[in-house]
Amino acid sequence: MDTDLIASPPEQTNVLKTMIGLKVEQAERYSETQSTCFQFSGAYLGIFGEMTIQPPEAQLLDFIGDTITAYDDDPACVEIRFNSGKILCFNILGSKDDPAPERIIYSNLNTSPPLPIVVAQISDFNVPDER
Repeated sequence: MDTDLIASPPEQTNVLKTMIGLKVEQAERYSETQSTCFQFSGAYLGIFGEMTIQPPEAQLLDFIGDTITAYDDDPACVEIRFNSGKILCFNILGSKDDPAPERIIYSNLNTSPPLPIVVAQISDFNVPDER
């Protein structure tokens, strides 16, 4: 792998904000790596570790065709919200009962400048946003 493509998010980039407008093309859970992966047009998101889906009865396949419309970057419970009302939830702080994901792999070639591949701890994604 070309190490020039691996980076931390630029300090001025709120990575969660760059996800707004992405439409899910594929969503899968891999139990052997405890990862959940989402593929979008020109972008990819992999969450390695714990996360939940709201409402609880929703399945990953329900996200296909859905679009990210908003996020809440509260470190106690990060939420990525979709047009359908579904929500992906994970925490940054982590605790014994509710551990944070180990890492995130995110790539978005639709941004300017493009985020080729970001491999980071989840806390690196919590960049303040001037909303």
